[in-house]
Amino acid sequence: MEMQTPNTDITIIDGFALLWVIHWPVGGTVKTYVSNFRQHIERKLQIGGVYLVFDRYYEYSTKGVTRSARNTEASRVLQLKATTELPSQKIILTVTENKKQLIDIICTELKGDVSLLRNHIQNHKLIITSQDKTPIEISNGGLIINRRDMNTTHEEADIIIVQQMFMAAKEKLTSITVLSDDTDVFVLLLHYYLEDGLKFMVRMESSIKDRAIVDIGKTIEKHIDIIPEILAVHALSGCDTVDCCFGIGKSTVLKVVRSGLLLSLLGQIDASLPSVIQQATKFMTACYGQNNSYTMSNARLSAWAAKTGKGYTSTPKLCFLPPTSEAFEENVKRAHHQASIWRTVKDADAP
Repeated sequence: MEMQTPNTDITIIDGFALLWVIHWPVGGTVKTYVSNFRQHIERKLQIGGVYLVFDRYYEYSTKGVTRSARNTEASRVLQLKATTELPSQKIILTVTENKKQLIDIICTELKGDVSLLRNHIQNHKLIITSQDKTPIEISNGGLIINRRDMNTTHEEADIIIVQQMFMAAKEKLTSITVLSDDTDVFVLLLHYYLEDGLKFMVRMESSIKDRAIVDIGKTIEKHIDIIPEILAVHALSGCDTVDCCFGIGKSTVLKVVRSGLLLSLLGQIDASLPSVIQQATKFMTACYGQNNSYTMSNARLSAWAAKTGKGYTSTPKLCFLPPTSEAFEENVKRAHHQASIWRTVKDADAP
């Protein structure tokens, strides 16, 4: 459900999303860009508290393949300093090592900016979560404390954002705004808002100006029939770390959910993998309209036969067909792992 821009007690910001939309000053330095970033944070601090959350970058990562794909757009690793002439946005934000350096510079500048501390952090606090497992809080005109009560080793900002929503809720707020463009974040907010029976206002707002603002509570009210399954369904049908099956979009999988088929085992750590694969296969064959098929390879054969029957003049492309059982099972393993991580939002450590 869309709504107008309101006042808010706390804004939780997906730092990576914000990196892309802050003005990139051609011909300027890294410090010029950081100044633009700081000004955006200052404006948010005039409204309420700010929780700034960045992804962690671990050597062995669930998101490793996704990040490697982004790195193919550019590959040059730089040595960045505040005084460095600013390279192109693509070179910085699509190369992990460059992006890590930029985030470190931003966090260092925010912690050491005297004018920011004196003028903007009097009534509201700034909490920064980056590479270290312990977030830092800046409040009361510059007092810096380590928030060990917010310790987490989770890597994904998506999860940390939801964790910090729960932490913020303890302060008896009236509203929280989450600034992010990530569908994974949206799905996690819907799932946990319903699961925990939250009552205060939570909104999701794009980092891009003039896009719709979504009321999480009202969205759940409107789609209450699908929200309990949305976490597993989103993982299996394609997310940041799991490929989608060709031709199967979100609207298709949600129709299957409404028909009564569930994915209750996906992401459950104590569920046996064969049972998870069997349930996921039944669900995905239904998405392809092959309800009588008991394996994905059988569904693939049936779909191929239907497309080469009477009335068809050309052989269908193989990529248009359901995946083989072997290929689908690998995708289910990835989805199962990702969903299991999402289901541990309330744990300080990932499984």
